[in-house]
Amino acid sequence: MREQVEPEMGVMFPPTTIADFTIVSELGRGGMGLVYEAYDPDLDRHVAIKVVRDRGAGSAAGLRLSSEAKAMARLTHPNVVAVHQVGTIDNQVYVVMELVRGETLADWLAHPRSWREIVAMFLQAGEGLLAAHRAGLIHRDFKPANVLVDHEGRARVGDFGLARSEQSTPRFAVGSENSGIAGTPAYMAPEQQQADVQIDARVDQFAFAVSLERALATAQGTASRRVTTALSRARSLDRADRFPDLAELLVELRGGSRSRRLLAIAATGAALGGVVIGALLLSATSPAGSCDLGTADQVWNPSVRAAQVGDFLRARPDSAVASASTTSIVDAWVDRWKLGRTAACAVDDRAQRLARIECLDDQLQHLSSQVELWRHADPSAVDGAVRAATMLPQPSACTGSLETAIDPGLRTKLTTLDAQRRSGHAREAHDGITEMLALAETATPRVLATALLVAGRIERDNGNPTGARGLLSRAVKEAGRAADDALLFEALLDQASVIVDLGHPREALGLLDAASALQARGGVDADERVALHRADALGQAGMSEEAIAESMRVLPLLEARAVRDPAARIQLSTALGQLAAAQLPVEREAARLTLVRLLEHDEKLFGAEHPEVAKTLHDLGAAEIQLERKDEAAHHLQRALRIAMRSYGERHPMVSTIYVTTAHLALMQQRGADAKRLYNSARDALQGVLPDDAPQFIAIEQGLGDIARAEDNCKEALPHYTRAVQLLKKTGQRENEHAMQLTNLGFCLQDTGRLADARDTLQLSIAEIDRLQMARKWKSEPLAILADMEFAAGHKAAAIELEKAALAALEGAEGSDVDGMREYEQTQLATWTKRK
Repeated sequence: MREQVEPEMGVMFPPTTIADFTIVSELGRGGMGLVYEAYDPDLDRHVAIKVVRDRGAGSAAGLRLSSEAKAMARLTHPNVVAVHQVGTIDNQVYVVMELVRGETLADWLAHPRSWREIVAMFLQAGEGLLAAHRAGLIHRDFKPANVLVDHEGRARVGDFGLARSEQSTPRFAVGSENSGIAGTPAYMAPEQQQADVQIDARVDQFAFAVSLERALATAQGTASRRVTTALSRARSLDRADRFPDLAELLVELRGGSRSRRLLAIAATGAALGGVVIGALLLSATSPAGSCDLGTADQVWNPSVRAAQVGDFLRARPDSAVASASTTSIVDAWVDRWKLGRTAACAVDDRAQRLARIECLDDQLQHLSSQVELWRHADPSAVDGAVRAATMLPQPSACTGSLETAIDPGLRTKLTTLDAQRRSGHAREAHDGITEMLALAETATPRVLATALLVAGRIERDNGNPTGARGLLSRAVKEAGRAADDALLFEALLDQASVIVDLGHPREALGLLDAASALQARGGVDADERVALHRADALGQAGMSEEAIAESMRVLPLLEARAVRDPAARIQLSTALGQLAAAQLPVEREAARLTLVRLLEHDEKLFGAEHPEVAKTLHDLGAAEIQLERKDEAAHHLQRALRIAMRSYGERHPMVSTIYVTTAHLALMQQRGADAKRLYNSARDALQGVLPDDAPQFIAIEQGLGDIARAEDNCKEALPHYTRAVQLLKKTGQRENEHAMQLTNLGFCLQDTGRLADARDTLQLSIAEIDRLQMARKWKSEPLAILADMEFAAGHKAAAIELEKAALAALEGAEGSDVDGMREYEQTQLATWTKRK
């Protein structure tokens, strides 16, 4: 028998109507109101209607219900109860909502469940709660009783009556309509229980964690350590110790970045179905020679664009700026493609027309492959999206070279691998190189050159410059055979970059001269690109003034183009970075100011929390170390590390690099123990990420060796210097550093009594310094060490001559390190010449 309720409480019984809705039955009641099932005759559907207990639409309870309705109406998400309508009747507030047939999560938990089932259900609820946060709303009363589970097992968050915008202040309270405290005490974060404290979305994270922990206490089986550790962090009493946002907690509960990627795919599969359909239509309805501009719209259109932004934000919630930059670059690319298509279709010569259209079809396939890869975006793909968009092949390169049709299988393989590489997945792309090249070996020279170019770029991105050089040399040869200047130009630029990576920048300058000649011959409009490569090579060759001049020449061109071309903003970023690198050896303050400018530019282009910003912050910190602006350097390096770790986790080459530079700063501040700890952290950040012989370990070994040497402990320093020299020799990179590390190794060999090995090592160091035409000052230390060895052996005259040569090598050199070396050598020479 139905419970009787006093009429003044505002309770209605079937078949009473509310507005145009017919009440069918009561679904539930609580301290705030009642919920009914009702029938909507206009739309022939059943709905849920929530009604406040008292009849005052302007009362606190009524206002609270209105607040709930308005908050929920802002959300459209599969894990949030949908609100259809809100109104008043007879001064009574009601809300019409989606009817969810099922039970509350609290009731669902009353049945025996495994811990995995419980976590999976809470993850669904977490997605609904996260959607509220992204809409700018804080729930403030998350608990199992406020989550519904339908008969299909889908969770929906409801009861947003206490929700508020993050910009507003609390208005409603439990137990008091005037208090600023709101929520259910058992689930409330400490800061939520203080009326004078501004709260944020982390109060929901706390309530979510408490709810899940309580649910797991009754589960069958014991939750994994990963889950319990994540929940422990999420319910920390100090909100600063919780996850920065709920999204990161959900990632941890799923098991890391791979699960986040799968979530992004699942959540956006329906929305992005148009991308897949577009790719199919492109292949099915675009015959060779078609002049239909709509083929591009099948791959990239407003719907796909919007869905892509949503996918990026789900994978990387703080990527709004970078996502906008990426889509604007693709928008501009599609516009250029359409212009190229229109121009191609106007060509009278049929063969040339078909060749240009086929080229443009290939380029559109590159975009299609890139968009398809972005459809499965994980955080690293989002981080690299802006640069990936700028690396799409340019429609202007389709100048009409006649080419036979490329094998469809090879085309798909080539464009897919290239899209993987552009998106930072070079390791995965590497696995497909052999198959791609096998397909290309029997193709035309132009197709083979294209495949070799893609393979070379993949190997370079995988840290294999030697292998990349071989592939790119073949690409240059095949592009020459194909008489394709545009392709040859690309291959020369990439080959030059790899040769710079290998430590031969002067050799690279010759290749860039050849690229310039192709450009001058016509058909290739890329003066800024050649200039950027040349500036890099000049800087790496130690020709700082020439590098600065080349960078300064191209900057105005890029600044003008960046106003109208989003892709040019990336080139401008690169140019500013290269200018700063060239300035640093000769104009340190100018370099710092350039990096400050670059930081502002990158924050606008990528967003303040993007990994590219972390790289610029690192470079700025490194420059400030050289200028002895230690506090500023520490601030920028700390911010860089925070961004890098948030983006990549604890194990990543960028994280390691920042640790190494911070260790340099610690050494400058006479904090040897801190420096040693930081170098070891840098090594830990690379373990399992890069092979043990990767070049990134060189700076770590050097640093640990320097610390031990400074402590007069050459026995400990020796294995570090030995390892550094071995790595430098094996990689074939940074020959200048190899020469200098030979000096360090020679010093410790003589200090530990290995005199013959020390002499050979020091003489080799001097020979390399001469061969590489390094500054004369670098010869001073190995000469001085040899002088000490000669004197200790009783060869006074030889020692004096070597010491004089060491002093002469410092002539004209400046710096505190030089002054110390000069003083030591002068003292030694004075002592030896006075001694009888």
